[in-house]
Amino acid sequence: MAEHQSDYDEWIWLRLLEYIVLICYNHRKQHPKDKHIPFIYPMVFSNSNNTATPRSIAELFSNLVLAKRYMFGNFNYINVYNISDKTLYKHKVAGLLEAALKYKNSVSIEELLIMLADLINNLYNITSGKPHEDHIDDYVISLIRYSVGESQEVDLNHLRGILESKLDDDRGSRLMQRIYQEPYEEGKFAGIDIGKAEGKVEGFITTAKNMLAQGMDANLIAKCSGLSIAEIEKIKS
Repeated sequence: MAEHQSDYDEWIWLRLLEYIVLICYNHRKQHPKDKHIPFIYPMVFSNSNNTATPRSIAELFSNLVLAKRYMFGNFNYINVYNISDKTLYKHKVAGLLEAALKYKNSVSIEELLIMLADLINNLYNITSGKPHEDHIDDYVISLIRYSVGESQEVDLNHLRGILESKLDDDRGSRLMQRIYQEPYEEGKFAGIDIGKAEGKVEGFITTAKNMLAQGMDANLIAKCSGLSIAEIEKIKS
């Protein structure tokens, strides 16, 4: 993959990464049976006198060592089914998310919420009075919503009863007040996938515009972005 850069751009690696990802997506779309993606070798041809452009994407991050070690190596794969319940409590903040993922489809909503209540109490106990305490409510409410899912048959009064009886202090009432004030809306949960899809299309269009601005050929842009020639011509105009 070749790119031309006439002026200094310290963020050129982000553009290269965007092209690489789009090429990968487009290859998967065109060759759904392939198990691997062809190797992509990025090259930049420049007629700029400034040669200080970062050559590695890791250099863009504030901690180069951590970026190289954790962002561009093997990602951390966590199978929640292998995490014991005892370990979930030790994980505290992450344990609440892990428990919701582990048991969402294997126990009833009521059983899951009772289990999560102990973890929620544990989480509030370690964050009480700390600067980020205000953000814990948002985290907990998101996980309660995730645990309940998109079902319209959930009895909010029953949900309130569980939380108020199991959570310490007034936490259950406070959380339920937020849940009542922010009821389920179509698209709020199911819309996550819709939002990702819409965002992906917008990303393709933005990339196509950037490539057009660089004077790149419409056929090449179509191959990289997955957009049709007609769509690219429309963007041009």
